[in-house]
Amino acid sequence: MKIYKSTVFPLIVILSLISAVFLVDYVPILQYADELVTILLLPYMVLGTIKRCTYIDKCIRNIFFLFVLIGLIGIASTVLNKVQPDKFAVCLDMLTLSKIIICPVGMYFLLNEHNSEEIIRILTPMAKFFLWSGLACAVISQFINIGMTEYERNGIKSFYFIVGFQHLFSILVLCALLIILSKKYDLRYILIAIVQMILTLKGPSIIWSVSILFILYYFKRDREKIDKWVYVVLLLFCIIFGQFQIQNYFLNDTAPRLVLFNYGLKTALAYFPLGSGFATYGSPVAASYYSPLYQLYGFNNKYGMSKTDTSFLNDNYWPTIIGQFGFLGLIIALIIFVNFFYFVMKSNLRKELKAVTISCLLFIAIHSLGSSIFTTNATLILFIIMVVIIKMYDTEVEEGR
Repeated sequence: MKIYKSTVFPLIVILSLISAVFLVDYVPILQYADELVTILLLPYMVLGTIKRCTYIDKCIRNIFFLFVLIGLIGIASTVLNKVQPDKFAVCLDMLTLSKIIICPVGMYFLLNEHNSEEIIRILTPMAKFFLWSGLACAVISQFINIGMTEYERNGIKSFYFIVGFQHLFSILVLCALLIILSKKYDLRYILIAIVQMILTLKGPSIIWSVSILFILYYFKRDREKIDKWVYVVLLLFCIIFGQFQIQNYFLNDTAPRLVLFNYGLKTALAYFPLGSGFATYGSPVAASYYSPLYQLYGFNNKYGMSKTDTSFLNDNYWPTIIGQFGFLGLIIALIIFVNFFYFVMKSNLRKELKAVTISCLLFIAIHSLGSSIFTTNATLILFIIMVVIIKMYDTEVEEGR
């Protein structure tokens, strides 16, 4: 079957990111796949926004200019405060934190109704195979040890398939589900996804499994907008089904996530108003290059936060934003996320598909409270898939449309 020339590059981008998730342990150089993709898509984002500034979707335009603003804040704070002496670390952190904006927006300008539909057609068989094989292994793993589980709680084994981490597996399940449902609504695949998400035993995944049914029911009642009471119900879901995470991550004074949050506030106040700058606090690069602030805060003496064991140092996202870009940067980052939410809400997606997409954003928002999920390859793939599907339904999303 003929493939449009315009399909080749965006398809390669997506497949390279997917390959990096599965093969990075065997091909170490793939750990830089997302940074390379970010560099390649940057010109498309910049030139696309400049050339089509007057008639592109308002939310996309807002995201671009807010992204530029927070980038300028980061550069200014880095230059003025001089906390991170390693310039390569600074550049790497800029790419790591900005890829979640650059790649989806860059793809937005690369895609049209034809190549986006073709990408979905090519990815759909892969997505179905992933969900069905994952379901089979998830069930088998509860009875036989096939090396795909980590721990056991209440007689249920925590499943992560071949990915290695439950949260990454959960995101890939959502990617596969969106791809499959983009052409036709099929409740079977939602149920298959729910089973696998629950078996990860992770709070955000369990919350998604409950909330997706509620959101689907809500949108099936011919709703175009989300009423305020829905947010209250979803918040209650988060509190009820996230008790374990709340108790262990946010109400325990010695928990690394709470420590990172408290010192993120301290960093924002110490370097008010612009924050401490790139590669200085909370980010994966700040951990890899062990920021001077960690020595100053005594993290070297804490389990999982030392120079030799940094496993907990990037178990956060919002403390990173607060610490490195200050309170202003935090506000800007939140507004960017809200704009992407509205971008989804105002799209021409079918109601069921829009409901699933919104549930994915809810999952990411919840997970970001306790992990650096916005910096992972899997989340990058998820946001790109969202843009591909929206472009498939919206030939040209124009302001005021």
